Amino acid sequence: AELHGWPVMRSLWMHYPQDTETFGLEKQWMLGEDLLVTPVIEQGETSTNVYFPGKDNWFDVISYEKYEGGSHVRVAASLTKIPVYQRS
Repeated sequence: AELHGWPVMRSLWMHYPQDTETFGLEKQWMLGEDLLVTPVIEQGETSTNVYFPGKDNWFDVISYEKYEGGSHVRVAASLTKIPVYQRS
């Protein structure tokens, strides 16, 4: 953020401008360079859809489960576990 003037929390398309899948995603964002955040924002929801952009692998920061870039996955979520993924 300091080097480019970008906000710490930013849209996925800022990191993946070639990936048109990222253009309409409003419920996901990058936190810094390597964290993907996809919170549940609807009352009563227990899961959410996550798009893992790019060709990178992504790892759940709690369970370390691996996800491949370019995939759409429905993941469990709750008030006690916000879906957050680390880019490898």
